[in-house]
Amino acid sequence: MRRLVIDARLAGQSGIGTYLRQMVPRVTRALVGWRPIVLVRNLRQHAIVSALAIETEVHAWDVPPLSLRCLACVPPCATAQDLLWVPHFNVPLRSSIPLA
Repeated sequence: MRRLVIDARLAGQSGIGTYLRQMVPRVTRALVGWRPIVLVRNLRQHAIVSALAIETEVHAWDVPPLSLRCLACVPPCATAQDLLWVPHFNVPLRSSIPLA
């Protein structure tokens, strides 16, 4: 089963957070055969993921979402066989992982 790694570190914010809260449940329900993995800033955000109303694996990725460090690395749980969905503009600049 392929994995969709979703960067939801901004789910608690307005703007992109609203988009994430609306779209993540719809996308994950529509992707049959994919296992969603949701990235949060810290595990206290697990409540945010619960609010998304999806059953998923949750990983903490404590890299500030809008930092230069974020642009330079990919989530440690993501592999080249995964699909990484970064719904905001700070996608990794160099990545062997396909981006959505």
